[in-house]
Amino acid sequence: MKRRIYFEVPLEVFTARLTTVALLSRAHHGAIGLLNSRPSTACFLVAFTCLLSGLAVRLHASEASQFFDREIKPIVATYCTDCHGAESSKADLRLDQMEVDFAGPQGETWHDILNRVEVGEMPPQDAEPIPTAARRKLTQWIRAQFHAAQQTKANGGRSVVRRLTRYEYNNTLSDLTGITLDYAQDLPPDSMSSNGFRNNGSVLGISAIQMEYYVLAARRAMSKAIVTGPAPEVYTHRFETSSPSNTPKIKTPVGNRMTPGSRFFGKMLEFPRVGEFKVRIKAAGSVPVGEGFPRMRVAIGLRSDTVSPTRVLGEIDVSNPESSPEFYEFRARMEEFPLPGHNPKFPGVTIAVTNVYDDGLPVESPIDFEVVKFARPETKLITTRSKENIPTLPDSFQVSDQKKLVTNFTKTAESLQKRIEELRLIARESKAEIDIACRLFEYNNQRKRLDGQLRQLTKALNLDHSTSVAEFDQRNTAWLDDQQTVIERFQHLTPINRKDDQAIRALLPTPPERSTLVLESLEFEGPLFQQWPPESHRRLLPDSKGSERDRAEHAIATFMARAFRRPVDQSDVEHVLAFYDQIRPDSANFEEAMRESFVMILVSPEFLYLFEPNESSQPRQLDQHELATRISYFLWSSMPDATLTSLAQSAQLSDSAVIQTQVRRMLASPRIDEMINHFTDQWLDLSGIERIAINPEYYPKFEGELKQSMRGETRAFFGELLKTDMSALNLLDSNFLMLNAPLAKHYGLQGPKGGAFERVILPQDSSRGGLLTQASILLLNSTGEDSHPIRRAVWLRSRLLDDPPASPPPDVPDLNSEDPQLATLSVRQQLEHHRTRAACNDCHRGIDPWGIPFENFDAIGQWRIEASRATPKKNKLIKIPVTTASVLLNGQKIQDIQELKDYLIERETRRFARALVSRLFEYGTGRSVTFSDHETLETLTDHFESADYRLSDLIVAIIQCEDFQSK
Repeated sequence: MKRRIYFEVPLEVFTARLTTVALLSRAHHGAIGLLNSRPSTACFLVAFTCLLSGLAVRLHASEASQFFDREIKPIVATYCTDCHGAESSKADLRLDQMEVDFAGPQGETWHDILNRVEVGEMPPQDAEPIPTAARRKLTQWIRAQFHAAQQTKANGGRSVVRRLTRYEYNNTLSDLTGITLDYAQDLPPDSMSSNGFRNNGSVLGISAIQMEYYVLAARRAMSKAIVTGPAPEVYTHRFETSSPSNTPKIKTPVGNRMTPGSRFFGKMLEFPRVGEFKVRIKAAGSVPVGEGFPRMRVAIGLRSDTVSPTRVLGEIDVSNPESSPEFYEFRARMEEFPLPGHNPKFPGVTIAVTNVYDDGLPVESPIDFEVVKFARPETKLITTRSKENIPTLPDSFQVSDQKKLVTNFTKTAESLQKRIEELRLIARESKAEIDIACRLFEYNNQRKRLDGQLRQLTKALNLDHSTSVAEFDQRNTAWLDDQQTVIERFQHLTPINRKDDQAIRALLPTPPERSTLVLESLEFEGPLFQQWPPESHRRLLPDSKGSERDRAEHAIATFMARAFRRPVDQSDVEHVLAFYDQIRPDSANFEEAMRESFVMILVSPEFLYLFEPNESSQPRQLDQHELATRISYFLWSSMPDATLTSLAQSAQLSDSAVIQTQVRRMLASPRIDEMINHFTDQWLDLSGIERIAINPEYYPKFEGELKQSMRGETRAFFGELLKTDMSALNLLDSNFLMLNAPLAKHYGLQGPKGGAFERVILPQDSSRGGLLTQASILLLNSTGEDSHPIRRAVWLRSRLLDDPPASPPPDVPDLNSEDPQLATLSVRQQLEHHRTRAACNDCHRGIDPWGIPFENFDAIGQWRIEASRATPKKNKLIKIPVTTASVLLNGQKIQDIQELKDYLIERETRRFARALVSRLFEYGTGRSVTFSDHETLETLTDHFESADYRLSDLIVAIIQCEDFQSK
């Protein structure tokens, strides 16, 4: 029986291109394998919306239209069309043209009307209010229409057939092969839905070039997983002392005791180029009171004499003391790191260990000591005396033929005398002892140089050196005695080379203790394998006593079932086995033929898509394996594990209790971080942080790495609520934050000592708490120079309340603080100026009041009472007081960010809860929410509220709802 597939989005090139792309070119063998879709899985149909039929349905629609004309339209005409009619369509909305269409495009508009009327934003405060009876009739009618649309919804909650996202593809290939690599590195980025989700099937198209990249990625995966030839050589290295600096032009301390910024190097001339390796480091930390733990970052890169490409292997806090050193192990694959070519000039790779803990001090304390300075008259006197008081050569020196040597001697004598004259003017009790010691060293060098040049002269003149030196000393007795007298004044000092930093530091005051990473040893081993062929190979090509073809058939069936995430039958296997038979004669060996056969499977639509075929345009229940797959990609962004697959195989996932147990198991797994990170990033648009460039003129001390901590805080915060079953209302306000050391310092709070995120209870008077005051959200909705209340307001309404304001007209200008007329105004005053345009005022009345309360936070999320502004000439920053008071469209007064958070919790919890339910539902099903989902979302929201807003209960409820389990 053929399996028909209904797509709610175009498959773009799939119907015309898939078989073309599936031509697995085998130019190196001269053979071609055709990836034909077998008849039972190749029928791609496009589902069209069915027309309503039946007299009862037509009569029902007619009655609804009559009721609308008689009872509802007059209310809208009386209280709404003055602002939203033919003469004035504010926010591009005309309500005089609205129809009874709740399952179509106007359903969203009706939903917005319901929200606005219920929260008191429509009509606005300065308009005639709707009487209570009319308001109740309007809202009840809208709700009834949504219920009716739910009962007759066309798509039955079916999810679109969607492609794997880049991260899902990468995770799935890693799970299939057992080898973790960035398989998706060359794939194009995924598009986003209107709500920011990358796993929405409506935006996950596929192109011809993308299919070519899938072939390349699959071949790369198979080349790593299936090996040929003997076991490779294993390389081991051990370092107990650091190799010299890899980049001598960068002056940072190198050694086993690493203060912040210091490094340790292990240089390897022999190393593997492919395969898994491990780096094992024995280390400890020396942590002064009040400081954080040293943070060890391990990177691998090229060995050269310039700054070379590197990649971070891992990073971790080292909290164990020196008395108890511990081993830290990092694993990865060599091909993921920059490796040198075969140019002998730049051989080898370097393992670099750095203490990246930031204590606010420079990498190495500057060498700062008192230096003797001479006044201008003193400088002139020194120059004059240096020329007058120089030694003279004995008469026996016939120098007429050695003018160059004599000239050099004279210059050195003058330089030597200059050192004497400088020392002569320095008081013996001077505090500049290090500078004087350096001058004594320089005097000694000059004296040695003068003696060397005297020797050169005697040699050139064929004179006896000892006799000549005696004559020289006798002739310059007074000069020598004078030198001795000056030098003896500082005999209590030991001469020091000015370039000897270590010796100079020994004389300086002891620097403050710093968080120090103490490394005892560093070991490298790779490639790693317990036996050959390795586990990945034996999993894909298990040993068999049968023929080579029997072995191929068994391996193909096993791999196909895992890749397709469902049981396969003989017709599935025969399709690929025929391809194997075609290419095997031209393949160098069995393994190579199997690689290409597996590649064929990995470019099949049943692998690249979450395949849920349907023989009817009506919804159907997912089968056990489809449900397991949908659950797994929702929570782990990858294929089902063995437990989930086994339960699907035994048909136990039809039991709601079993499903709940499995969901709880998966929520408790570390792999749930996949859902936490991807959902949080996409829901809140956290990736947008990277789009914001911080202006160093405003924030000169801001470090780019802090952006990762900002993003990590929001992820960790959502994860904490999920993993500890705390109320999701903490997203609106909380008495704690999830902080690491850099972010706690950024906020000015006492927090963790390391880079890991920990729960930190806030002081009672703190204005922080919840999402709204997290640096990630504040930075995301800023200009990189200043706050941006409009962006912050739009973000709040769109992401947290599912109430995005209308897009601005194309001719509306942005706020411009560089305008000379606006530069000295507060943001509130700039917005008031902006609203003097009627087109702007209509929209901004419903936007600005939500954003102004954020004004106590600058662009990077730090508290302020004044905002910095660049003057029009940008030669200095001026300070402008900030104001945070606003009035919402419904008349609610908001004084500051805390009152805004209080208002959201007291008055907007239902809208927030429904918005969060809607976003999780969209992420979990991989499709956009339609208004036919209204009743489902309301039911889920009711459940969410009754469960005290626990995210884990909400996720269980979403997975157990009919729309999630149907297609």
